[in-house]
Amino acid sequence: MLKRLYQLPLFFLLWGLCSTAMFVPMGYALAHQSFFEARMFGYSAVLGLFLLFMVGLALSNRKFELSGVRQLSSLLLGFVLLPLYLAIPFNEALGTTWFSSSYLEMVSALTTTGFRTFDAGRLSETLHLWRALVAWLGGGIMWVTAAAILAPMNLGGFEVTAAGNGEFSTRQYNFSTSSEMAHFLERTVNMMVPTYAGLTMVLWILLVMSGDMGLNAFVTAMSVMSTSGMSMQNFGDPVTQQWLGEAIILMF
Repeated sequence: MLKRLYQLPLFFLLWGLCSTAMFVPMGYALAHQSFFEARMFGYSAVLGLFLLFMVGLALSNRKFELSGVRQLSSLLLGFVLLPLYLAIPFNEALGTTWFSSSYLEMVSALTTTGFRTFDAGRLSETLHLWRALVAWLGGGIMWVTAAAILAPMNLGGFEVTAAGNGEFSTRQYNFSTSSEMAHFLERTVNMMVPTYAGLTMVLWILLVMSGDMGLNAFVTAMSVMSTSGMSMQNFGDPVTQQWLGEAIILMF
C-alpha cells in the first residue's frame, strides 16, 4: 500500500499529509473542550481523506509516469491549492475574517515565509497550534523536496555545487523509471523525517525544561525547526523564554 502511495503524484501525497495533520488540532481542541473548533478540524480532515480515497479509487488502474518536472509541477500546485483547503477549518473556527485573509495566512505558513495577517491575541490556542503545525509541515516538505527532487535535477542551488565540484556531481541521480524515483522519495522520507521530527521533540523538551510553557514551547520548537518564525506572541512583545531558552533556540 505504501509503495503505491509513493507512486502517486506529489500533490496527492501532500493532500493526504495535510488532511491527517488536522487530527492534531482536533485532538487538542477536544482535550480543552473547544468542541466547535474540534468539529471544524475533524470535518475537514474526514472530508479531505474521503476525497483522497475517491480519487485514489478512480486512479487505481492507472500507472503514473513520474518525472522531476511533474513532481515540481505538483509541488507548485500544492503551494497554490493546498492553502485553500488548509484555510477552511482555520477560517471557520475563527469566524470573524475574510477567507482571503485565512488563505494568505496558510500560504505564509506553508511556505515558511513567516508573514502573519492576524494578531496573536486574536487566535485561540488551537489556531496557534494549527498555524505552527502547517509551517512545520511546510519546512519538512521543503527539506525532503530539496533532497529528493531538486538535488537529482541539479536545481535549487545544487547546480552550483555540481558544476564546481566534480565529486559532488557524480552523486547526482538520473532516474530511468518512475519506480526508481518513487523508491528514492520513499528512502529520503524514511531518512529525513525522523531526524526532523526528533530534533523538534528534543527542542520542545529542552524549552519546557528551561521554564517555557508547554504549548508555547511546542509552537516555538516547530517554528525554529521550520524557520517560519510563527509565534504565539506579536512582534515587539516581551519574549517568554529566559536566557537559557534563548541559548537553546540559538543552538538549534
